[in-house]
Amino acid sequence: MAQDQPKRVRRLRRWLYAAALAVVGFIAVSFNGCAERLFFYPSRSAFETPEGTEDVWFTNAQGLKLHGWFIPPEGEPDGPWPAVLHVHGNAGNMTDHVQFCEWLTEHGYAVMLFDYRSYGKSDRGPLNRDAVLTDANAALDTLLARGDIDPSRVAVYGFSLGGATATRLVGERAEPVALVAGAPFSGWQRVSGDYVPLLTKALIRDRGNPEEAIARIGDRPVLLLHGTSDGIVRPYHTERLLEAATNAGVNTRRETYEGLDHNGLLVDDAVRSEILRFLTDAVP
Repeated sequence: MAQDQPKRVRRLRRWLYAAALAVVGFIAVSFNGCAERLFFYPSRSAFETPEGTEDVWFTNAQGLKLHGWFIPPEGEPDGPWPAVLHVHGNAGNMTDHVQFCEWLTEHGYAVMLFDYRSYGKSDRGPLNRDAVLTDANAALDTLLARGDIDPSRVAVYGFSLGGATATRLVGERAEPVALVAGAPFSGWQRVSGDYVPLLTKALIRDRGNPEEAIARIGDRPVLLLHGTSDGIVRPYHTERLLEAATNAGVNTRRETYEGLDHNGLLVDDAVRSEILRFLTDAVP
């Protein structure tokens, strides 16, 4: 027994040391925002710019050089045109998302989309909720400054993570005249809790939420879209956004689509028809 004692003591010390490291790591992740990086899945795979699409390079407020595409409306004479800024979802880069917004150019709208930092050809940089909002602000500034678009006829269309970011963008900027948000989440901590309910309150700070931002949009129209079979961002998130907007007097409509999942929402003809009807009224 006497010989086993040192072994038990050593095992206990190792266990306590490992536990201490785990606690330190947990605290570091929580307070340094490292857990928030798990929201982002950037791709830097090589790609070419399609014919008829303009490369756009611009710099954000932190000095990072970002890359976007500008697509003029099909068959339209020289501008100024109405325009839509597309704020894409979290995976891949804008080459994976262009199909979800370029169809608007068939209906008289110019479209600009862009890659956040660390996505596509944009400069590398730390990714978090405020970082992508900074990048979206820079993209909006770039679009509004173009001589071939009408700055009084610019809408913002975001999807998923981009829908949440677009809601914050329109909530803090007066220039966009309308917002379309497809499958946005209502809060960062809340959507994390859908996946990791026991740890999310410690790992994800409850701030900068779309639910708060949508209440600041005022009298500008908002269209919320969601599929009832969305297992990535659950449909209750747009219910909460609608409630917050309604309570604040924001002109908001929520449309749901039976059986559509997260990505299916982007390619459904009925959804696209609804977006077009909304934009025709909001951005004539």
